[in-house]
Amino acid sequence: MPPSLALAAELAPPGFAIAPHGIHLDVADSRTARTAAVEFTSGSEEGTLQFFDAVLPECRRMIDFGGFIGFTSLYAAAQGARVECFEPSQANTALLEANLAANPRLARRIRLHRRAIGARAAADVLAETGLDPETLLKIDIEGAEYEVVPAIAALLARHRPFLHVSFHPFNVVRGADEYLNQVARLRGALAVAEAVAPYRHMYFHTEQGWTRIDQRDRLSLLAQYLLKPKPMAGAAAPQYGFTDSLALSEVALPLG
Repeated sequence: MPPSLALAAELAPPGFAIAPHGIHLDVADSRTARTAAVEFTSGSEEGTLQFFDAVLPECRRMIDFGGFIGFTSLYAAAQGARVECFEPSQANTALLEANLAANPRLARRIRLHRRAIGARAAADVLAETGLDPETLLKIDIEGAEYEVVPAIAALLARHRPFLHVSFHPFNVVRGADEYLNQVARLRGALAVAEAVAPYRHMYFHTEQGWTRIDQRDRLSLLAQYLLKPKPMAGAAAPQYGFTDSLALSEVALPLG
């Protein structure tokens, strides 16, 4: 986080609130929560919020794989969605519960599940919670997305929920050989690309914002994006494959 944002979080008083895209969210009285809140509204989640704004009017529910400390779940609840929020970290869930307590009106729309989502669990969880075209499925699980998305490919093809996936290629490490690490990351990206192929509309996010990939351009995506090394914040070396976010829908969205 830039020093100016860290200072803003440090100086934020108790009772601190944020208003991403005009949505009012109260923040728990915790320095860590305030720091995360300032970062959430600093622009780092702008692409995610743009996608949410585009699809939430069409959704009655969001399934949040990787709820962190609750801001995306609260944002969706504030727009009328009921939320199934999954977060395994004990430290994160403590802050998440504190943020829910700070927003009791919204908390009534959110059910917290203290469990991790892996390839084996994801399909079972989605079968239990239900999946349909009026669901927003958000996946932000620190590298496990490369296994989870292919594991639920059949469910995605059948139900076509709105889908938002954040990628963390630098968390895929197979050993000391960076070439093999990059091959593993690229293999994972290709598996994700195959899993989401049935969707009619595809969008991916870069530093320049959202780009729409028409079906006739998907072959170009392989060479011009997935196979191209790209700089990525937080990674020492350029990365192959998806490096930020991917969004899928069955209806055209005002993105890109």
